[in-house]
Amino acid sequence: MKAVYIFLLVINFFKSALLSGWQTARIILMKPDKARSGLLKMAYADLTPIQVSLVGAMITLAPGTTTVEIDQKQQTFTLHLLDLDSSSETLLAIEKDFIAPFKLYNGKHL
Repeated sequence: MKAVYIFLLVINFFKSALLSGWQTARIILMKPDKARSGLLKMAYADLTPIQVSLVGAMITLAPGTTTVEIDQKQQTFTLHLLDLDSSSETLLAIEKDFIAPFKLYNGKHL
């Protein structure tokens, strides 16, 4: 069953990379002067240190969002978002697509 969660994570990553790439290109080409970028913190829980590092890498590899810092003591990511106006959707997608499969892999219920 754990292999299913890893497969889901891989599929989610590629889906996220394609969607984020499209959204990033749209922001850059259609409203470069109006884009509000900036930093925000995102909490996480129930992940191993390796899983946290992998989530941070996947966030950075998907265009438009970059992991700036991982604070394992506070269990937070500091992220740079190209479009702060869609921050709630971005954080929800990270939770659903990257963090949730690892929690399921670890036997946690969502």
